[in-house]
Amino acid sequence: MRLRRVLIADSDFRSLDNLASELTARGCEAFFATSDEELGSLVGTHAWDGIVVDLALPELDGLLAAQALAARFPNIPIVLTGSPGGLAERADDIRTAGFRAIQKPVNAGQLVCAIEQCTEASRLKNENKMLREQWEEREPPEDVASRDPQMVDALRQAATAADTSHPVAICGPPGTERDVVALYIHRCSARARRPFVRFECGHEIVLFEEAQLFGRSSLDAGGADSRTTGRFGVADGGTLFLDNIGELSMRCQAKLLRFIQEGQFLPAGESDGHLPPERADVRILTGHVCDARELLHDTRLRQDLLYRLNAFSVSIPTLRERRDDILPLAKRFVRRFAIETSKNTYGIDPVAERLLVEYDWPGNVDELRDCIRTAVTGAKRDVLLPEDLLRGPCRTEVSGVIGGVTGPTIEDAQRQLILKTLNETHGDCDEAARRLRIAVTVLTAKIERYKSGGLITAELARAGEPKKC
Repeated sequence: MRLRRVLIADSDFRSLDNLASELTARGCEAFFATSDEELGSLVGTHAWDGIVVDLALPELDGLLAAQALAARFPNIPIVLTGSPGGLAERADDIRTAGFRAIQKPVNAGQLVCAIEQCTEASRLKNENKMLREQWEEREPPEDVASRDPQMVDALRQAATAADTSHPVAICGPPGTERDVVALYIHRCSARARRPFVRFECGHEIVLFEEAQLFGRSSLDAGGADSRTTGRFGVADGGTLFLDNIGELSMRCQAKLLRFIQEGQFLPAGESDGHLPPERADVRILTGHVCDARELLHDTRLRQDLLYRLNAFSVSIPTLRERRDDILPLAKRFVRRFAIETSKNTYGIDPVAERLLVEYDWPGNVDELRDCIRTAVTGAKRDVLLPEDLLRGPCRTEVSGVIGGVTGPTIEDAQRQLILKTLNETHGDCDEAARRLRIAVTVLTAKIERYKSGGLITAELARAGEPKKC
């Protein structure tokens, strides 16, 4: 970072003269306060890049003054200075307060380095807090795999785009894990060790959305500029994924376009016209609900912005178009949620597997994930059974419509599924058992039980008497 303006509270005039000359040579404007009164009058007059406080200020405890300043200006780096003996005596208090300290005499290089370290520590703290609040990292890139040719092609395109710094448009219906593909691109890129930040567009009012993205700069009652970091600041050096970009406000679209063109942006707030633009090194990825072929016809986005965002595009197929991926995804979710819920569930019953594969999943991967989460939470055995899929809202539809069977009870659904399969195999129990992925003896036992209970006579008359049962 480049220091532009620093406030130094110290009563040692000789050291201040030397420090002022060094800072001026570095292009930094230095202001000095030699007393409590001068510090109070200066602190609210400018937006400071750093404040330096001497422990031995006349009639003022430097540490207490630094703590008061930190409470008032939490985003301004504060550094303590003092003699070796004075710093050693207050070392525990300084460490507890979380300040950086440097011994006197202080040169400009030490001061700039200390302020930069404070700034980086603050950035990392804010970044970690924001990431914990709004993003849960999913599987690492090696787990983002697929057996479906369309999805394999999409991942190949994503890996190719990862080698560039251009924006990427990730297109797919809701629930198709656009965010996971975005994370895959980030982790395959040279920015993999830097932050990955996700932002859901359209969920906030316009002014708040602008502040969330670009930060806020506002003047307090004393005239001092108070800044908060937005997603662009947190993602500096890394990747920012803007999901549902079509919902982004026109005001933010204009700022995003300027950032893509110039690499700089203005924070939200009343001081827009009084401060120079901020710069950040951020790679932009965007999520779109429309198909890539329809992207340039999206009237919700400025056309000049769309052309910039569409340097590369990746289209994600729906889950019903990649049925070979349903079971691998389901099993991965079972493992994840079993760990999260401390369950011993590790697999899926064959009949339940078939139900999962034959369902169309209109909500795509998100719906599958929610279904498995609910099933694992309520599971009583070490594998998920068909009845486990019935738990939670709309799970009857998932379990019944999946296999083309319906019924008021779990037993009815299972019975109709077995009869449906026997009908498809013309009564061949061996083939029916293979399709249902259960042992022939288990299937035969179920059929005998249904017959003895008088539950399947009518259905068998319509389906034809099984030949090999």
